[in-house]
Amino acid sequence: MLDFAPASYQYIGMIVLAFLLLRIDKIGPYFRGLNTMFHESGHAVMALLLTGKFSTVDLHADTSGTCKYVQSGWLRDMLINLAGYPFGILAGWAMLYYQHLGKTDWVFYGLAGWLLLNLLFWVRNKFGWFWILSFGALLGGCWYYNNPHVTWYFLSFSAIVNSIEAVYSSLVILWLSADEPGHSGDAANLRSITYIPAIVWGLLFAGFSIAVALKTTEQLFAIEIVPWF
Repeated sequence: MLDFAPASYQYIGMIVLAFLLLRIDKIGPYFRGLNTMFHESGHAVMALLLTGKFSTVDLHADTSGTCKYVQSGWLRDMLINLAGYPFGILAGWAMLYYQHLGKTDWVFYGLAGWLLLNLLFWVRNKFGWFWILSFGALLGGCWYYNNPHVTWYFLSFSAIVNSIEAVYSSLVILWLSADEPGHSGDAANLRSITYIPAIVWGLLFAGFSIAVALKTTEQLFAIEIVPWF
């Protein structure tokens, strides 16, 4: 991080810029794809751990995604469907946590490795390949020019975009689980598996995402927002 302004001001600037970027047609959805990748690969990782088999992940230009896995009983299916939203927001927290500690290399190689895993084992549609390869090219540009400040800001900004999108998408699912339960994605899937209303799962997803986002904010700005978390 450069020292042209206090760290807290720079984080605020990146958050504001991320909100603005997410509203720009084409560019916003492209960067929101990072959260889609984390979300769907969260399902895929859980499916691999519980079934021992690789899933098929599709990433789409409208920021939606799917993970097709081998069904293997209601408990495993429940855990697989639960994994997406927590994995997405925790990925953003982990990136920002280690960035804040100055472990940029860990974040860089961790993200590059995760992109490679998705490319080799999970993502199987053309847009998904395009997204992974193009985002990987951005990382490759950071590596090629070898400017630590550019790399730090790119990774920090990407993590902030991912975290904002993770919270936003969980709030959308919460809204849909109350207004249109049958179209509420993972919450609807969990309703059909467990017979627990979709709104309960929507509240769980949104509550967890907001709690992690608040914890991340505490770490970045060295403040206490939620004393008990």
